[in-house]
Amino acid sequence: MLLLCGRGLAEPLRADPSFAGHLARRWEGPRAPGPTAFLEDVQLHPEGGCGDRTAAVVWER
Repeated sequence: MLLLCGRGLAEPLRADPSFAGHLARRWEGPRAPGPTAFLEDVQLHPEGGCGDRTAAVVWER
């Protein structure tokens, strides 16, 4: 998996290892999450960041 993201998601990922771990556990399976689950996941951490949760993820099959 390759995650490219803006500051609004990158800062909380760097600042809170438990948030990064949560996303890693949610996204480690053999299949990518559906669009709704993905959007819910990137919006989970309200503190930190600039509010822009731009994210693009590529999952390898």
